[in-house]
Amino acid sequence: MLIFEDQDQFVETLIKLVNMQPEERKQWEESQSFLSIGRKADEFYLSSNFEKFSSQEEILEYANKTDLLQIVEDKGGISIEPIYHQHDYRFVANENGFYQIADNIFLVLEEVIISTDISNKNELSKINSFNYSEFVDSEIIKAQKIFDDNPTYSLKDATYNCGTYHDQRVTSNNDRTYLRISVHSENLVLGTHQWVSYTVRPYKKTFGVWYWCSRSISSNISIAADYLCYYSQNSTPYWERVTQETSCSNYSSSSFSGTLCSHMVSHNFYVTPQGHFGGYDCWADTPSTSPNVVLQANTFLCP
Repeated sequence: MLIFEDQDQFVETLIKLVNMQPEERKQWEESQSFLSIGRKADEFYLSSNFEKFSSQEEILEYANKTDLLQIVEDKGGISIEPIYHQHDYRFVANENGFYQIADNIFLVLEEVIISTDISNKNELSKINSFNYSEFVDSEIIKAQKIFDDNPTYSLKDATYNCGTYHDQRVTSNNDRTYLRISVHSENLVLGTHQWVSYTVRPYKKTFGVWYWCSRSISSNISIAADYLCYYSQNSTPYWERVTQETSCSNYSSSSFSGTLCSHMVSHNFYVTPQGHFGGYDCWADTPSTSPNVVLQANTFLCP
């Protein structure tokens, strides 16, 4: 299990790992004698040959036999994914889902992160994605949502508030290109920190089930993130826009992902993070799909 001195070291390591490519991340983990639940699940996933199965039932039965895979049914249909595939904390949690910051133990689940004092760590072994609400009822065990799909905080401007999570897909026959962007936050020793994560991923379909595949990926991710910032605890907050972009061309992989627009919104005290997208201008393409998958809003704000 990775043990961090404080939140600052944790977030610094998290962002570094997210921005690594899989082979680089593997080398880092091995240098730490560490195996993350993210790498364990991804390596098992990529070693699976879904084309060897002769029916959808066989594919789903295979996925149901392991804790490293999950079956997802959404607007895109049925897909097989490695566990915790939508968030980045999977790369700092060990193969059992745990990491430690100072005297607190954290458990990564699908939608939340559970935390408690190290003296109560045995309680976490009883908790999973299905029953965690039964345990989170006091100051002893806490839960933090990973994605906030319905923020209720005050807005910078209704025109420029573009939410905190967006995804899109383009499908051509049995091939698909998927694009996702999302805003995240963490409280550090030095204050509250926010950033944007992005993922581009190609998929292939067999017997009606979608799964990852390697393709030549080209993409451009351009983001304008609006963060509510504070000079001091008693000062009037102000909005600050952070812009950044990244791209790749003919990058052969099963994903293109990383972070952008990292920003401290307070210093030496914590605040409720209220950042959101002000705009975004993103596209991704693989040779097997057409047209490009696109996410756009207030593109004139983006770099």
